[in-house]
Amino acid sequence: GLLVAWARFGPGLEHWQHGFDIGGFCGSFTTFSSFSYQTAVLWREGRKLWAAGYVALSLVLGLLAVVAGFELGAMYFTQGGSSAAAGRW
Repeated sequence: GLLVAWARFGPGLEHWQHGFDIGGFCGSFTTFSSFSYQTAVLWREGRKLWAAGYVALSLVLGLLAVVAGFELGAMYFTQGGSSAAAGRW
């Protein structure tokens, strides 16, 4: 979220570069395939509750982290303004 806010509100990037820069940077550290593989291993080992909890917790915490990072970045890069108040969501 913080990287997305930097790309959107910070200096130095053209609008068309946002997806490439953020997707490429974040994609090098986290991949959907490793998340899927870990979930499949838990499921195959019979730990279905762990697999379901892993998916649910990963999604919820991931979404919360994106929202928090975006809000922090919006406050920093817009000199204290909230992205929700400014209609940026």
